[in-house]
Amino acid sequence: MLNADQLGEYIASRHKTDLFRLETRDVLNVPQDAGRLERYLNGEPGPGHRPWADVIRQQVARGQITRRVLALSEPLTDYRRCSIEWGYLDNVAAGERCRVVDRPSTPGLGAQDFWLIDRRHVVLMHYDDEGRFVGADPVDDGQDVGHWAAIADLAWDSGSELTAWWDAHRQYWREFHVPTPRSE
Repeated sequence: MLNADQLGEYIASRHKTDLFRLETRDVLNVPQDAGRLERYLNGEPGPGHRPWADVIRQQVARGQITRRVLALSEPLTDYRRCSIEWGYLDNVAAGERCRVVDRPSTPGLGAQDFWLIDRRHVVLMHYDDEGRFVGADPVDDGQDVGHWAAIADLAWDSGSELTAWWDAHRQYWREFHVPTPRSE
């Protein structure tokens, strides 16, 4: 299993043309994001400069493609609303290609988050029950990469472009969202 730093190195050393990411979880518990959701829900200003957007710009300048599909269930969780508004929209502006797919209505998608690198390497992402990253498991070239490439194709072909989807779902925008009462 790779830790976060090793995962970054693994991807960077193999990504030449096309990097694909499928995200299926409604909530991730990322230490770097501590306090971010609370600030978002409190109506505070966005996070400002995001280093990942710089990485995407550099990849685009080198001719590399980065694609992502967010497999969502509605209603969106607060985490997903925040991650779209304060993250993925910036990624798209930087050059990432991002789509949204309705997870419940897309049979065959599965629930496994993964990276597909140049359609030759797969990295399966593992999280605990609280959404904390546990590690990443690389799949070697000959080990069923075609299976994961088929899921990537299904997700991509079934998806709607993120910015268009977000524009059509203003009920999730922070400025328009009416919170759902939480049961104690």
